[in-house]
Amino acid sequence: MVQGSGFDTVLQSARLSLDVGDVEQARALAHEVLAGAQARGDRLMQARALASLGDIERTVSRFRRAHDHAQRAAMLFKALDDVAGESAALATLAHCAASLGRNEEAVEAALLGVRLCELQPVGPQTVLAWNYLGIAQFWSRDFERAEHSFERAVRAAGESDPPLPPAQPRQNQAMSECVRAVCVRYETGALPDLGRLNAVVETCNALARSGRNGSIVIGGQVTGHAVLQFLSSLAACWNGDLAGAQARLAAALEWRDRYRATTWLHVVENWVRCEIGIALNDFAQAEQRATAMIELANRVDHEQLACLGHLILIGLHEAQGRMADAMAEMRRLRVREHKIRTENLASRARVVEWQLEVRSGERARRVLESASRRLERLSLEDTLTGLPNRRHFDRVLTDRLSDAGEPAHACCVALFDVDRFKQVNDRHSHLVGDQVLQRFAELLRRLAHADDFAARLAGDEFVLLLPATDEAEAVARCRQVADAFAATDWAAIRPGLAVTVSFGVARARPGEPPESVLHRSDTAMYAAKHHALMPSGLGAPVV
Repeated sequence: MVQGSGFDTVLQSARLSLDVGDVEQARALAHEVLAGAQARGDRLMQARALASLGDIERTVSRFRRAHDHAQRAAMLFKALDDVAGESAALATLAHCAASLGRNEEAVEAALLGVRLCELQPVGPQTVLAWNYLGIAQFWSRDFERAEHSFERAVRAAGESDPPLPPAQPRQNQAMSECVRAVCVRYETGALPDLGRLNAVVETCNALARSGRNGSIVIGGQVTGHAVLQFLSSLAACWNGDLAGAQARLAAALEWRDRYRATTWLHVVENWVRCEIGIALNDFAQAEQRATAMIELANRVDHEQLACLGHLILIGLHEAQGRMADAMAEMRRLRVREHKIRTENLASRARVVEWQLEVRSGERARRVLESASRRLERLSLEDTLTGLPNRRHFDRVLTDRLSDAGEPAHACCVALFDVDRFKQVNDRHSHLVGDQVLQRFAELLRRLAHADDFAARLAGDEFVLLLPATDEAEAVARCRQVADAFAATDWAAIRPGLAVTVSFGVARARPGEPPESVLHRSDTAMYAAKHHALMPSGLGAPVV
């Protein structure tokens, strides 16, 4: 059994083994360190070994196992007040959670990792933190925020001393564009403009030609080379260069096969072959490959690629006029989405149990208090829309109504609710429902004045605090929001989709508690919704 200072040397050997594709050797060495650290009671080295195992297992697409290792590592690092170790483990955790379809957990872990990196000098971990936040965001279908995060990762790579290769965030930027293209095709029936995808793929290939395509993550060399070829193959296929797509695919397989194990790269291979089949109008081949995507994704724990396979199959069935098959596939997708939510809840329950373990000892309790303060800051934002959440709004409203410097009744509270939102989810999937909520959040953010405060309360309910505003002005402004929302080009998201929103306004009364004014705006909103759904038209949304 390895002992003492030899731990670090063995973990470095594990990394080198993984970089050349020898997964079994890397796994054996990391387990050897973990056993030795446990025997010695060395919690720091246990955390490092668990973090290493997390990186190893996710490299070969054992995402559930990798998720558990990274989660335990993050908890240990947090208990030891090791900020650098915790941020690294959180990056791995975010990647694994995103691959498992646990989008909210992924974004939360990645955001916390980014914040922790702000306490350290800019370096490799800063690049990785922003990179994995981008991955969590694009799998959540928040492509614009993902683009921003990848650009932050590239900037951090250039600001590092010495500068680091930006290949990894650039490749994930290209992957984000590929996923976006499939989602747009599912929603509209046609691929979007490929300009941004072509540009970022060319940037990735230029980095490879200049020798600046090195990876800064454990085991990233083989995966990086394979991914670049797969993405280049997809871009070539969608641009009509099928010979180039086949050549790039062959090059990707040479790199992928170095792992000698089935990984998520096998799923991507079938994705590429499916797209080539679509380009050739060979629907039988395309359906076969999309089905293989789902089956292989099940084997390697990659829920996101499985969901992508379902979307492609739905589109293929619709393109051939097989609507019954399309509806059956959509039902399978909904079953998968429900399973993902159930697993996410179970994962959160395990976190609570591990947190209770960490509470043993006074120092661990102090660390947890510090971490809870960090999480408190993050807990004020809604992860889906980026707006402040209910907790944040309650604080702001309470402060506003108790402000001695200005009359409490000099503000209005407007509550918005998306009409028939359950039907949107049932008819068009939760993916489309999430996009509807994101569109409304963007609209609310754009039309709100500088002093306003917009938030998402829960589900399809949003709220807008309008200071120094009377009822008439508040209603007029809210109607502007509702009209703009109804005028959105919903067909661009999903043919046949049409969405409206109802609102209610209440003006604060002197001495009124926050829950009262919010209740009155809620009552007004439901009255307006009732009248809006009646043939006679809208009612007055004020109480």
